[in-house]
Amino acid sequence: MKIKFSILVFAIILLPLVLKSQQLPQFSQYLFNPIYINPAFAGYKGDTFIQTYIRKQWLGSEGAPVNFGIAADGFLNDKNIGIGFHAGAETIGFQRDYTFQGKFAYHLQLSRKSYLSMGSSFGFGNQKIDTEKIDPIQAYDPLLSTKFNSIFYPELSFGLFYYNPNYFFSAALNNLFFTKSSTSNTDVIVNSKKSINASAGFVHEFMDEKSLEGSFLMLSDNRAPARFDFNLNFHMNEVFAFGVGTRNYTNFITVFKQASSFSFMEVILFTEIKLNNSLGMGYSFDYNVNYSLNSHELSLSYTIKNKNLKILSPRYF
Repeated sequence: MKIKFSILVFAIILLPLVLKSQQLPQFSQYLFNPIYINPAFAGYKGDTFIQTYIRKQWLGSEGAPVNFGIAADGFLNDKNIGIGFHAGAETIGFQRDYTFQGKFAYHLQLSRKSYLSMGSSFGFGNQKIDTEKIDPIQAYDPLLSTKFNSIFYPELSFGLFYYNPNYFFSAALNNLFFTKSSTSNTDVIVNSKKSINASAGFVHEFMDEKSLEGSFLMLSDNRAPARFDFNLNFHMNEVFAFGVGTRNYTNFITVFKQASSFSFMEVILFTEIKLNNSLGMGYSFDYNVNYSLNSHELSLSYTIKNKNLKILSPRYF
């Protein structure tokens, strides 16, 4: 069924067209591989780590987001350098977003067990409108021409990551570029979802081969409501982990103006299992407390052990 969007067309012809997607491709698998949100994490595991995930968000809603991603990174022992890449695709209704980023991080040793990683990533994004799903009011709308229904733009990110075996802090600025194209009477601006995030966490070992991990993430792009995640995970023998988290969205602007604020919360259940020494699987379920919009996410990972590893990297975050 083609998607009617007469209201959308009416709005965009009044002012120069601004194409924006949701805040960021939303997923929970960053808990198992933070390279998705901060390039400074590249190589921090010490081993070569490959992970892919698929997320179906807001099940039951027409045009709901579907995300897919794959990332890989490794560590160069003799240079204290981590390298990797991340590729992702997101579909929301008739809009599709693609990204590909190469990642680089230098891990500076501050003491025997503490490190400061400085990372950056550079790549490109592609924002595309699937015109076959659209039934416009104007049969030959120039905004849906092949010139503008697919636009490429560069992406640049920077990040910092401090870590030791017990706790970590990180921060990143993502997607600092934007691109602009224009016709004789219309500007088409693709905003590549500039955002800032900060996270922190700890690991406490209370039994042999058992530990408790707590973590926090704040993410904001100064457009959509800011996102806050709080997570608590239990790890057993580095083979099995399960946890619970909350995800909260708050509109800073309305809160500071003491007006009615936009806010809702999700409860997240997640687990990760090591099927053998190399292969792992993760699953998360997001339950929306305010609306009947639940999400499922599945990931697979493969680890290639680094036999020459010298850095003692964290095992859980």
